[in-house]
Amino acid sequence: MRRLCEHSFVMYADALLLLFELADKEDERFQLAAARWHARFVLEANLPLREAEAVMTLLGRLRGADRHVVRRRLLLSVERCGLTTREISRELAAPAPAYERS
Repeated sequence: MRRLCEHSFVMYADALLLLFELADKEDERFQLAAARWHARFVLEANLPLREAEAVMTLLGRLRGADRHVVRRRLLLSVERCGLTTREISRELAAPAPAYERS
């Protein structure tokens, strides 16, 4: 997931769909991937703190009973911010750990 999301061709909405998949599979990478997606989305969309908190709350509810409603709300948030087809910027990506740079 990390390597995939750091390629410039991944769109915000596509990365969100990958998060949905990780959540469904209860993949151990979900939490870190969700935190990274959230950070990039909040910075790119220039969200105020209250809205950023609401998006994080939704991400935390991706595995809940209302996950379909939550997923729709997250996708609408991306669309509302005009980021549906925007590529995730590499400038917001964290530097690769030393073991990946070799």
